Amino acid sequence: MEFLNRNYILYAGLIQSINRGTADILEESKQGIFLRDTVSDAFMLATENTETGKHWLKTHEDLKYSLMLLFQNDLAYFVSKEF
Repeated sequence: MEFLNRNYILYAGLIQSINRGTADILEESKQGIFLRDTVSDAFMLATENTETGKHWLKTHEDLKYSLMLLFQNDLAYFVSKEF
């Protein structure tokens, strides 16, 4: 949550999912967070390091991403090309 609190307005959706107990947290570090909301089945990824985000996405690609919320242009471009 420390990372999310740096910009709580931008990351409101992630924070809401965590607070209501519907977040399946896949990865978390001081650099960001990657989770799946169990209600919407949306994957949410916010990180300050693009390489970390790419690594997390590749690590969990077996989950078959359907809906994804990304907070970095670089990661959005990566996802559009890789998945």
